[in-house]
Formats: sequence, C-alpha cells, structure tokens
Amino acid sequence: MRAVLALDEPYRSTLLLRFFDDLPPRDVAKRTGVPVETARARIRRGLEQLRARLDKAHGSDGNAWRLALIPLMAGKHVAAAGAGAGTGAAAGHQLTTGAMIMAGTGTTVAVGGVALAFGGLVAWWIGARASEQAAVEHEQAVQAEKKQVETLRSDVSSRDEQVKRLTTQVATLEASLRATQRESGELKKQLDDATAALDAARTAAPKVALAAAPARKGPQFAFSEYESFNDIDWTVVAKSLGNMPAIASQLLEAMERKDQKAAMGLIGKLQKENGPLLPIAQALHEKVPGTGYNGPFTNPAFMVNAIAATLESSGKPLTADQATAAEAIGRKYAAEDAGRAAGYTESTFQVQKEIDEADVRRRFFDAIREVMTEDQKTTLWPAASRDHGALDVFSDGVFLYTVAAAIPYKERADLVTKVGGALYPAIDMPEESREAANKVIGAWFDSLPPAVLDAQFSRASSLGGTPNPVLREGMKQTLVLLQRLISDLKLEGAAADAVRRCALGVVPLKMGAP
Repeated sequence: MRAVLALDEPYRSTLLLRFFDDLPPRDVAKRTGVPVETARARIRRGLEQLRARLDKAHGSDGNAWRLALIPLMAGKHVAAAGAGAGTGAAAGHQLTTGAMIMAGTGTTVAVGGVALAFGGLVAWWIGARASEQAAVEHEQAVQAEKKQVETLRSDVSSRDEQVKRLTTQVATLEASLRATQRESGELKKQLDDATAALDAARTAAPKVALAAAPARKGPQFAFSEYESFNDIDWTVVAKSLGNMPAIASQLLEAMERKDQKAAMGLIGKLQKENGPLLPIAQALHEKVPGTGYNGPFTNPAFMVNAIAATLESSGKPLTADQATAAEAIGRKYAAEDAGRAAGYTESTFQVQKEIDEADVRRRFFDAIREVMTEDQKTTLWPAASRDHGALDVFSDGVFLYTVAAAIPYKERADLVTKVGGALYPAIDMPEESREAANKVIGAWFDSLPPAVLDAQFSRASSLGGTPNPVLREGMKQTLVLLQRLISDLKLEGAAADAVRRCALGVVPLKMGAP
C-alpha cells in the first residue's frame, strides 16, 4: 500500500480508482476529467512505476512481492464478498481531490473516494503471507478440511440471511424509487409550465441591448517573477475553488450523519471540480516556489489571485481598499516564501523545510482573512470544513495533506509498527537496524505530548480532513523522531543524510471503539 500511495499524481489516484473502486477505464477517465486513452495510459504507466518500486524495495527480485500476492489472488472472490462489511473509518488520509489536493507524497487519502478506500486497498494489496508446511501428516489435513467445510457451511448460512435482508432492502428502495419518479414527473411538469411562462414573458418584454462585461485577462495582481500566471484561465480557477468549499462542508455533514449515499455523491462532485485544476497545478510545478504540486498551488502569489478571482466569480468582489490590502499581503508572504531557502544548510531536515513552508501559508491565509467581510469569509471558509486539512482549500491544510501521513492506530505496538513501515523505506533503514529503530520509535511515542496522543481518528480523517493543528503538530513531532533516530542509532554520513532528506511526516491518530 505504501508503494501505491508513494506514486506521483496522477498515477496514484488513477490506480486507486481503477483497481480498488473497480472502475473501468472509461469511468476513470470521466472521474478525472481526461480522455479515456489518457486514463488507460496512466493506468499502464502507474503499474509500471509501481512494479519498479516494488522490485527496488525487494532488491530487484520481482518474485518476492509477486509471490506475496498469490494467496490474495486465490481468495479474491471470497474477500470481495466480505468487503462491504469493511470499515471506511480505517481508511487512511487521502481523498482523491486530485493533484491539487492529492499530489505530493500522497500517503493519506483524498476526497474523491481514495481516502475511504484506504482500508480496503491495504487489505487487497498487502494481505497476509501464508506458507505451507513442508510435511503435513494426512490426519491433520483431513481434520483441517473438515473444519473448513464446517466453516464454509456456517458462512453460507450467514450469507443466505444477508441475501434475504438485502432483498428486502432492494424492494424497499425500488418502492421509494417509484415514488420519487412520480414526484419527479410532477416537478418536471411544473418546471415546464414555469419555463413556458418565462419564455412568453421574455417574448413580450422590450429588447434591451446590453454590453457584455469584459473578461479578465491574466491575474488581478501581476507578479513579474511568475509570468506563468498570465497563461492561466482564472475563470476555471474561480469556478472550481468557488464550488469546492460548500461541497466539502456538505460532505463532512453527510459523513457525520453516516449518510454514505450522499457522501459518495459529494465525493464525486469534488473530484469533478478538482479535475480542471490538475493541469493548472502541473503548469505551476517547478515554475513557482513550493514542494511538490500543492506547494506552488498554495504559494501566496498564486493564492491571492485565486481568492480575488473566486470572490469576483461569486459576486462578492474585493473592494478597492481590500484589493490594495490583499495585494500587499500576497507580495509580503510570497517574498518571504521565496527567501526561505537562503537560510537552510546541507544539514537542514527536509521535514523542517516543509514545516516552514506550511507556516508561511498559514500566516498568509490568517492575514488575508482579516481584510474580508463576514460574507466573503463564509464563501471561502464555511464553518463545517474550515481547518479540515485538504477539505479547506484556502488553507495550509492543502499542502500539509501531501506531506503528513495520518497513521490510525489502536495501541502503542500498533503505532510503532505502522510508523516504522511508513518511514523505513523513505530513509533507507537497513533491515538489520530496524529492531533498534523500533525501540527509538517506542521511546518517541512515550514522550509525545497530550496534543498528539489525544488526537482521534475520525470520519473527516478518512477523507483527508484531519484538522490542520493536528497535522502541524504531527510534522513537528516527526522532526523530533528523525533527530532521535540519527542520535540514538549514531547514524553518520549517507545514513544520516537519508534521514535528513525524508520528506514524510507522520501524524498518529488514536482509533476509538468501532
């Protein structure tokens, strides 16, 4: 699963849609807003990258990881039958809100269904390694087979009951659908009557020639150092970002009341709005300062223009005084962000750089909120989704989501295993050193402050909506852990450098009772 989530966008979200959501390439293309041939190409290239990662992780021995999948392939149909009873709450931390909200390390899961799919994808991909004993006495085999038959009989009986329940539910839903169709027919008639009346009124009304409002060319606030802004269609930015806050709020409310049907529909809407932002995020990559794709996308120079365009599109444009203040704020924090690199040395941890990058964005958004009216604030930051990670599109959570992995756990040993599993490939930790490293992680866990230990895994977390303060604290504590790994294990040279280059933060989230 780590190998899948480590893939760059758009390959990570494309593989999740194709192989976990079991969508055909045509539906994957529709979800991601690309031609079907492009979707097929992404699936093929994503699998090639995944295969290369797994080969590398197993010393170029492809058979090692392929053999681990054999018991999963054999039990695929049985596993699929029970998948509906799985828990979405253990999903992980990414919803597929795309490259803008999904790019980067991608170790949590995305609006767009990916976050909800985390638990199921882990079960499908990793599985449980099984091996047969070399010599099994005949009597033991007979007894095992008898026990298996008894288990299957019990399972069949249980599934018969489930089929009966589902049949009743289907009949109820069909009746509800027929009633809805009748209501829909009545509403359509009313709509047709109202449309006809409106057309008649328009025909009778005098014709008045209106001049079309000129379309804005380029950004509202020009940054000479970022000429790529002139090539961006800001109406597309405004439309998508203008719709996403309200949809994200509705999604969280649907999850809170456990309305899965409504939630899935809203996830699809978020994916649809995010699709047009993907090429824009790609255009900004390596042309605007920032880590990965979401770093440039949340850069203050881009975001001050995105906010202005969104408010104008929403009919709540900045006043002249607001525009002057917003531009000054954007330029101040864009300059600070561009100058960060000058203060770093070769020994600076990558996680420290990401903490600083997120902090610049946090202070920018806090400052620009102060010049907004309450009505403008509600448009950009609805209360339900504010400060909820990637679901708050005008916040540092969009960036933190891509570099901080939410780690759901039940107990200390569980967390130690999961944190090690997330970090060791990223820091090239040798197999023989991992037992000692696990002890360091355990001691780190014991020293975590209450602000981290009290953080709970929630439905919002499963959609990439872990609260921003929790993500920030998790990044800070990850830096402490990486420093302790170097000092406690006495790492030097290339081994220490690999730890400093680690770009992944870990955010422990305690899982409550199911």
